[in-house]
Amino acid sequence: MIEKQTDLIWFDYETRLRKLIEEILEPTVKRSKEERELFDILSKKNESLTKRVEDLEFMSQRTQKRQTSFEDIFKRLNELV
Repeated sequence: MIEKQTDLIWFDYETRLRKLIEEILEPTVKRSKEERELFDILSKKNESLTKRVEDLEFMSQRTQKRQTSFEDIFKRLNELV
């Protein structure tokens, strides 16, 4: 009889302790999940922006090459005149 009561007391204690731990950890777990989701969103945006910058750099290099080519053509034309 005493053993059963002791078991019930321990069971009740364990249940209360689990609830308490859950209440303490719940905000932290929720915040961690939200931060992970935000990190994923920011990571995707970063990849997109990196791609755009690379595209702009490529276009800029092409423009510079064309400009150099046009300058060479104008130089040669000036030399002919």
